[in-house]
Amino acid sequence: MSKMSTTIMTSAESRSLNLTDPFQSKRLIYRGIEDNEDDKIIFDEKIQKDPISYAYCGSLIQRPQNRRASDKILSSLREYTLAVYICLPPSEGDDGKDGDGTEAVEGKEKKKSPTVVGMMTLNDGTCDEAHYFHQHRHMDLEIFIAEQYQDKGYGTEAVNWGLDWAFRFAGAHRVYLCTVAFNERASHLYEKVGFKLEGRFREQVFYDRRWWDLLWYSMLEHEWEELRGWNKDGL
Repeated sequence: MSKMSTTIMTSAESRSLNLTDPFQSKRLIYRGIEDNEDDKIIFDEKIQKDPISYAYCGSLIQRPQNRRASDKILSSLREYTLAVYICLPPSEGDDGKDGDGTEAVEGKEKKKSPTVVGMMTLNDGTCDEAHYFHQHRHMDLEIFIAEQYQDKGYGTEAVNWGLDWAFRFAGAHRVYLCTVAFNERASHLYEKVGFKLEGRFREQVFYDRRWWDLLWYSMLEHEWEELRGWNKDGL
């Protein structure tokens, strides 16, 4: 996860997320994940096959990943309440390349596209049609930033955007997430953004001959309102 000197957004910065362009923050844009070959390759190569970031997932055994498994996972993620690629605008990306390496061509002109730097999901647990959890108004947040884009503040910016989206547009009452105790950078980020440590599953994760606690963080609606200076009238 990445770091940032200023982690708590001001109320003015929060309200810059508006109905006319709600899918961007100060430096980043957030786009839906398409069911096409380009987006499947990005997920497979940038996310699933990154061994270090994969280890930070916590409960997953460390083993080589394959394309078939990646496609299956991505298909399920697209059913979440929100699943987006975190992107840099074309002018700030990798040579203005499309997604992760190819320039888009329209007619005779080359069109620069956003560069994917990570991924974020929010889910209220209702992907399984046999269950229904909407009434609880809680959402599980997961975020990934590719290694080459870490330590630039993108993780912090994206988490703040995700919180604003959940509380402003999705009607969330509680946003929660978890991380393994050895991922100290993630814990630092979540706490500085405003998440509260609400508990730990002791020695829940086995990794490299050691047992690690799984840490659970959450933010409640009224805590987010206080951080953003947001009253019930949205003023």
